[in-house]
This record gives sequence, C-alpha cells and structure tokens, in this order.
Amino acid sequence: NLIGSGRRRVHMGNLGLDENGVRVPHAGNSIQFDIEGPGTNAGVSNSNLLSDELWQADNRSAYEGRALLVVRAQRQPCRITIRATSPGLEAADLSIQTVQWESPDGE
Repeated sequence: NLIGSGRRRVHMGNLGLDENGVRVPHAGNSIQFDIEGPGTNAGVSNSNLLSDELWQADNRSAYEGRALLVVRAQRQPCRITIRATSPGLEAADLSIQTVQWESPDGE
C-alpha cells in the first residue's frame, strides 16, 4: 500500500528481462509508461548520468536493462495501475492500492 498524502511517491523499477526472467544488461529499448487512476508521473530515469532525455516525460530509454518511473499518489484512497510498453515486447502492468493519509495532529 502507498499512503495517499499527495507528497508520497513510489519508485517503480523496470528491468529488461528475457523469456527466462534473466535481466538483459544491454537492453536499451524505449519504454512508454502510462498511469491509470489518480496518480501522477513525478519523473523518469534510467541510471545513465550522461543521458540528455527529459526527466519529466512519459517514456525513457532503458540503460543496461533498467528504467525508472516515479509515481506520486493523490490524497484519496484508490487503485493506481502502471503499464510499461515497448515496441516488440510484452506489456507489463502493476497495480498499487493507496490508503488514506492520517495526519498525526488530526487535521
């Protein structure tokens, strides 16, 4: 579960895997990220410090088989579904349930 405070984020790592579930370290595919539900894309990355790709985007090239999406949850409890797609590869979906944020001072 992710606490829906409007400030909490979850970092979604994406690994390029082969049909046997083994990471493909040379994968550099462009990955498209789509979010369904009241979550927002807080940024993307891929661990390549020399990359000139935008951080605020809905796609990212994998670097050494890795890419990252940061998702920010809204305040209301909900289900957020993330889909990662890349041409020629099977799409991957992940669902996250958010829970209501409880303020420590009762606000």
